[in-house]
Amino acid sequence: MRRFTESRIHSPHALPEDLAEFHQRLRWVGKQGYIRRLEILRTYDISERLPEIETPTLFLAGELDRLVPSVREAEFMSQRMPNARMVSLKGYGHVCMINHDFNLLDYILPWLGE
Repeated sequence: MRRFTESRIHSPHALPEDLAEFHQRLRWVGKQGYIRRLEILRTYDISERLPEIETPTLFLAGELDRLVPSVREAEFMSQRMPNARMVSLKGYGHVCMINHDFNLLDYILPWLGE
């Protein structure tokens, strides 16, 4: 599991202790739990109901995400939801919050002020 996630999530900006904590959380879920979650994500489809979601939504998608095609999926969803916006995070992967140079508030606070 560690090799799988590191090959898809690793960022040169990630702090080693944050990566260790992330891997610890994955171990807590276990291999079968992790596989089951991926299977649910792969098969669960609500795309036809996206236009019904009126809640303001901000999609943050890592341009370098190799775990899921997050930019493509975020664009797809944000184009179908009436109050959604999408931001592509250049230079970041799937778990951008573990990067020492990433501040989630830099994206959320301006969006909340809109």
